Amino acid sequence: MKEMAKIKELEFMGRKPGLPSWDELKGTPHFKIGIVIDSSSTNDRHISAIAKPATPCSLASVVVLNPEEDEDRAKSMKKWFKSNRMQSDASKINVMWGQEGLQELLKSDINAVYIIVPPG
Repeated sequence: MKEMAKIKELEFMGRKPGLPSWDELKGTPHFKIGIVIDSSSTNDRHISAIAKPATPCSLASVVVLNPEEDEDRAKSMKKWFKSNRMQSDASKINVMWGQEGLQELLKSDINAVYIIVPPG
């Protein structure tokens, strides 16, 4: 009974039973993303969607272009990851600072860069 239901579901999705999907044959490509932000106070609602399990992307690096001189960088980035719902992945993300960090990001093996321009 369960097997018939599965076959009907596959036929409904346009697949023939027994034939593998494209994803099963080739696998889903995985993209490494880098984000460039002006400061650790920069917030954008799209950031938290980048590294969700349903996307074939992972956030590999964050560059903070203009960190405040007196800010505690580790503390401010911990707060930034939390506000963007990424605290569980924070330990896997390379955080870099300033123009040197941007140059390092551009030379790395990432597939795309997401640049957040501050409003105004």
